[in-house]
Amino acid sequence: MNTATKADNVTFGWAVELDFADGFVRLNTTPSEQTIEGNLYTGVGDLGTVSPINESSNLKVTGVNLTLSGASSALVTEALSSNYAGRSCRIFLILFDTNYAIIGTPYPVGTWRMDTMSLNMGSQSSITLTANSILADWDRPRVRYYTDQDHQGRHPGDKFFEFLAPNVERIINWGIA
Repeated sequence: MNTATKADNVTFGWAVELDFADGFVRLNTTPSEQTIEGNLYTGVGDLGTVSPINESSNLKVTGVNLTLSGASSALVTEALSSNYAGRSCRIFLILFDTNYAIIGTPYPVGTWRMDTMSLNMGSQSSITLTANSILADWDRPRVRYYTDQDHQGRHPGDKFFEFLAPNVERIINWGIA
């Protein structure tokens, strides 16, 4: 792939793998189907775009926007009804020649978590999916309680907090006969 970037007739594109609850959706920005890691990626050509992917040297949440223009009504309906929040979104950089044959091995750019999906209905419908890095999860509060019920949710069968509640207000006299 490194050698191919120095050639005269090479073009780059993207391949995106979205992990919806109903199954994977795999798309690429070439006009033809491509096989990557043994999976078939449907070609959407110029109808699919990936926003610039930014990185930061500090701990900052970065995201990426994926847009699919000319979406069919069936795809719009599926997008509205699918469970996608927090699920995986992988993006690959692919190099291909003038015949859209992949050169080398597609490079995995990164993995994000799907966050929001917006629909633009008009003469030409489009779906924009926003995916954030895993750093977005750092800001999420982690609410845990010191109760048997909460502990059983994380560690079923563990008896550590089973007798905590009856002993909360108990007076224990140390050193008195």
